[in-house]
Amino acid sequence: MNGIQLVYDRKREDDILVTLPTSKSMAARALIIGALAGVRPSAIRNLPVCTDTIELSSAINLLLDAIPSPSIRIEDCHQEPVCLNLNLGLGGTSLRFFTALASSLPATEMGIDCAAPLKKRPLAPLCEALNTAGARISYLGAPGYPPLFIKGTRIPGGKREISATISSQFISAMIMCAPYWKDGLHLKLTGDHPVSFPYIDMTVKMMQRAGADVTIADDRKMISVENNPYIPECIDSLTPEADWSAASYFYELALALPQRHIHISSLTAPDRSLQGDSKCAEIFNLLGVETKFNENGSADLICDIEKRDAVATLSISTPIELDMSATPDLVPALAVGMCLAGIRFNITGISHLHLKESDRITALQIELGKVGYGLDAGEDFLSWKGVRTPVGENEAIDTYHDHRIAMAFAVAAVSLPYLYINDPQVIEKSFPDYFKILKKAGFKS
Repeated sequence: MNGIQLVYDRKREDDILVTLPTSKSMAARALIIGALAGVRPSAIRNLPVCTDTIELSSAINLLLDAIPSPSIRIEDCHQEPVCLNLNLGLGGTSLRFFTALASSLPATEMGIDCAAPLKKRPLAPLCEALNTAGARISYLGAPGYPPLFIKGTRIPGGKREISATISSQFISAMIMCAPYWKDGLHLKLTGDHPVSFPYIDMTVKMMQRAGADVTIADDRKMISVENNPYIPECIDSLTPEADWSAASYFYELALALPQRHIHISSLTAPDRSLQGDSKCAEIFNLLGVETKFNENGSADLICDIEKRDAVATLSISTPIELDMSATPDLVPALAVGMCLAGIRFNITGISHLHLKESDRITALQIELGKVGYGLDAGEDFLSWKGVRTPVGENEAIDTYHDHRIAMAFAVAAVSLPYLYINDPQVIEKSFPDYFKILKKAGFKS
């Protein structure tokens, strides 16, 4: 499928029914923790059926086929090393987490590769931090980028440091494996503005559920992990929740279609969720989208059109200011949704979005321009001051190999005669059923 044309049926007023995938962020952590405990992916309940999770599960199964789980725990291996060549596909999280895992396994030698677009995303900060801690990682191509060659070892660990301003995944990768390092890990986080810290909190809580001894200092500048392996019987507690990142596109849809009621079959309330992106409910509530969490675990979204329009009117003189450094994955849905609702905004704290599956800041600026919204963008901000641009007759939305760009822009079909999206299959990375749900909601293709 090279492209899809969406036309929204404006006569539809019935409820929109949504079943979300489970969180691939939680799934990736559960899979890595489980692998270290010798637990197969098949033993972890509610894994999402998406390419990232499937590819990581496949790599872990190949690993556990080659290495009996007890050898993950021993300090010294004198047998001939197990040699593997594995490909992590397009999963950036998977690649980063698996790099730390492979580095931590004695008596292994692994070639780690990935799909071409992922080879453009830097791995140097993680690899350098791991090597400083005692890992043996080398680059097979351009320095700082995959593919990698890794000689697994019993990593000494101890007192180390890493910048917290580039990617929380680097930090999560190290601390998840540190229970198996000789001296554990006492990781100092450097930099003034840590990014995506809720994802580090998620990692720590899942590690604790699995039996690890891990703490975060009150000032969030130090994470301490003791040499204390995971408990296999506790892996069952790591079942992923419904994905709040995926829910953001339906909050966006509610904002754009205030006359439609949206029912989500399962969604963990923010006060109980491990996902930082549960902040989505609070942010969209400021814009007019209300959430009702039901006793059966479902949730209902409805947009108060008077509140939404009042926010839009106020934003003419005072644009909505949002610091999204903690929850960057919500930015595509927010930016497109606020434009569709006529809400002017200034989003900051997002410099790390340049290094996601695409340069999301640039992608949002270019593609929103195609559908009629002229945005300003810089290294660390994205803003819309109400500028409208001409909409071409044959414009197509480019997705840049980025699932979040595809999903955010699909909603824009509600305000256009039709919308054409290139390479929509990129949604299979996290939400394969997304367009099926939109079709049932009145988006014809």
